Amino acid sequence: MPSSNGHGASLSPTTSRDNCSEISHIDTPESPIRIMEATPTKSNERLEISKVLLALENAAKLPNFHEVDLSDAFRKENWNIFQNVYGGDKGFANDEDDRILLADATWPNRLKESTYETCNIYMMLKALRSAADELLLEFETSQERVAAVKRSKGMKSLPDEILSKTFLMAFWGQHSHRASARQAMWLSGVSRRFRNVALGTRGLWTILSSSFSRLQLETIIARAGSNEGFHIFLNLDSSSVRLKFFDICRSIIPRWKTLTLEHDKEYGNDYHGALENLLRSFVEHGLCFPILEELNVHGPYYGTLISPEVRGWAPNLRTLRCSFILLSLSSPIPSISTLVISTLVISSDVLHYLYASESPVQMLLGLLLKLPNLSSFELEAEGAHGEADIGAALPVTECPLVTSFHLRIQRIPKLDLPTVGHRERGETNLRSF
Repeated sequence: MPSSNGHGASLSPTTSRDNCSEISHIDTPESPIRIMEATPTKSNERLEISKVLLALENAAKLPNFHEVDLSDAFRKENWNIFQNVYGGDKGFANDEDDRILLADATWPNRLKESTYETCNIYMMLKALRSAADELLLEFETSQERVAAVKRSKGMKSLPDEILSKTFLMAFWGQHSHRASARQAMWLSGVSRRFRNVALGTRGLWTILSSSFSRLQLETIIARAGSNEGFHIFLNLDSSSVRLKFFDICRSIIPRWKTLTLEHDKEYGNDYHGALENLLRSFVEHGLCFPILEELNVHGPYYGTLISPEVRGWAPNLRTLRCSFILLSLSSPIPSISTLVISTLVISSDVLHYLYASESPVQMLLGLLLKLPNLSSFELEAEGAHGEADIGAALPVTECPLVTSFHLRIQRIPKLDLPTVGHRERGETNLRSF
């Protein structure tokens, strides 16, 4: 059994940094020296501990700091705590019968005291690390603003019209819609001139997402003015979030220009049902998006969706983009002229797992038949190296108005394509392949 004194619990043989916070509250064994010392007050202890921070700050200012090997400077053998426990002949020894004995009867108390002190050091380092992380993040934000201010000084000679176009390029050049929204906010906070130009550039305030807060949504809608079209990003998360979003954005629904339906991983296998219910609700609630020209549907995995009537709520839809999903339309949509299918799996290795009755190629051909005025078609296929077991022979599918066809196939060794420009039944209108 490990020994203990009347001032605290005994230390476990498995003491580690994981329970240092618990050990730091254990009193250390009293030595004769400690008994003679006056107990310091909390204010004095705080003052002594704060000297650690001052010492670190002074060390960080040394001109040749980066030339010092910190691992060597702080190796455990340099610690007084280590020398107090393991220095010299301290610790264990063997007698004539090779039995393990304590070389010094006071060594267990020193071991316990040193463990306690090491845990205190660990707790201080942990607090210092947390504070340093916060400080570095704050410095990074400030440096970004300083850089933005410096850039703005070089733009003083630029007219507001050029500055506005530059803002729009930075806005649309971001990697995500969330980053674009942040970019607009940052630009409006650099300087008074930047703010005036940003607020006057209505195109910077056109992205709305169901992941934005009410304040963000209301701010963006107010800054967009009364005529700008909006690009909507709707996550298929909880129904309460969607209702809140529609409640805030109801007045600008006629100004929705593009709609992106994104996948939320929390939905899992319920994704298709949630998406279908959302699209059906547009019809049931009599919603209409008169200027909506592009619909983007991002699926979580490969599959199909039976979509309700689209023409009822998107009469002027021009572009349909599908990623990891195929739509099975209930009726033709003559208004769509551009179709983009991203990452369509056609490998036989996964066909039976992902699709119940039809192959993805059959679904795709069925979709093309529902788009009679299609003129531009982009297809990205994956897994085409497998032998696709598509069942029955594929029917001939005519797309007479297609003038542009872009095909991207991943991991395919050889592809035999028919000659473009002439076919058995007459001339083709294909202009770009």
